[in-house]
Amino acid sequence: MMKENGISARRILVTGGSGFIGTNVVERFVRSGCEVCSIDVNPPHHAAHEGVFRNVDILDADGLCGAMDEFRPQCVVHLAARTTLEGRGLDDYRANTEGVENLAAALSQTPTVRRCIFVSTKLICRNDYVPKSFDDYCPDTVYGQSKVLSERIVKDNTSLRCQWCIVRPTGIWGPWFGE
Repeated sequence: MMKENGISARRILVTGGSGFIGTNVVERFVRSGCEVCSIDVNPPHHAAHEGVFRNVDILDADGLCGAMDEFRPQCVVHLAARTTLEGRGLDDYRANTEGVENLAAALSQTPTVRRCIFVSTKLICRNDYVPKSFDDYCPDTVYGQSKVLSERIVKDNTSLRCQWCIVRPTGIWGPWFGE
């Protein structure tokens, strides 16, 4: 059942809530009257988000499970990731792999979560490649490889009890970009 504001879940946890996209997502949910928990290793850019912010690293499995258990979200929007292209190896992108493993484990232990949106990237395929299916990957960066692994972690996880989807955004611009 959709609400007047278009949002049916009222308790929403956002990972990476202090990043560019996360700041905008948290702002939308807060303005819509949702109860929000924004977790990130960086403090929020927007002073109004300080009340919903919690300093949690998705690489800290216990801290993440604790935040989920305490807040009891109905929906999770997973945005936390290392997004720079400068990484030389997959170890530089642990937030994208181990972080997703930790989130999947936390989701499987949090029965209140009904839905989770995992944000990936178009860079799971090089720019000139058109994938033939949802499982067709062709990354040409280590960042893209890390996001392929994160998608596989989600798709292969049989313990997820919630509905989930993976979103692969392309270029995104807007308020808080570059801040």
